[in-house]
Amino acid sequence: MKFFYKHCFNFHDCGKNKLLQKALIFMDQPGINDYKQAFLHGKSISEVSHLVPEVVETIKNSVERLIKEAEAKTVVVSGIVPMGCFPGYRTLFPEGDSIDKSRCHKGLNMFAKLHNDHLWQAILELRMKYPDVHIIYADYYKAFMALLKNHTFLGFKKNTLMKACCGSSDGLFNFDVQKKCGDDGAATCSDRASYIHWDGFQLTPEALENLIDTLFSHKGFIFPETKFGEDTAALEGHHSRNHGGVKDMSSIVRHLLFV
Repeated sequence: MKFFYKHCFNFHDCGKNKLLQKALIFMDQPGINDYKQAFLHGKSISEVSHLVPEVVETIKNSVERLIKEAEAKTVVVSGIVPMGCFPGYRTLFPEGDSIDKSRCHKGLNMFAKLHNDHLWQAILELRMKYPDVHIIYADYYKAFMALLKNHTFLGFKKNTLMKACCGSSDGLFNFDVQKKCGDDGAATCSDRASYIHWDGFQLTPEALENLIDTLFSHKGFIFPETKFGEDTAALEGHHSRNHGGVKDMSSIVRHLLFV
């Protein structure tokens, strides 16, 4: 809200021109840093799970402030990725009996689903309260798992699926909390485009681009039915006829994430 009031309203006269009513406001994985910091400080999955209701309630309140104070009309809120498939989290939780067939940590992924389920319920409640606002849920979890499943087709190497491109050259996942990407002694891979993970917690640009495209190709964006028709296919047809295809919005979202 400081940004909107200090920069947007003062320099672009948002209020007069109703700019934010025409804008797409993208909330990229809100809450995930709260969980990451808790895990980095040694908290267990069970302990961090108790944070979920409070974190989701804060996200819900933030969306509501954007609607009420900034008069936002279109808000995209993303769920969080399957944390158990990321090098940083896998290093923090190395338990062998908790690993599934895709080499992801089952407990961490169940935690991510818990957060996403609570977030989805909060979004449904906001949609009922504000039927004239487009509140869109981006299912990062399903999109990432589709990316992981189709990694060969997308150009990512099997032997680096759980490894960081930039970080420690030691260890199973090229991640060391004491020698992170950018620290002295950290190394960077020579073929970034074949890696999904940039460091322990961030995707490479190539993986992120595929993730966003997968959201669209697999209907990973869940739109309010009351505003956009009975299914996403109807919306895609509308955009294709009037705005040059759903790829236009995909390009906008990728730009927001790469800035």
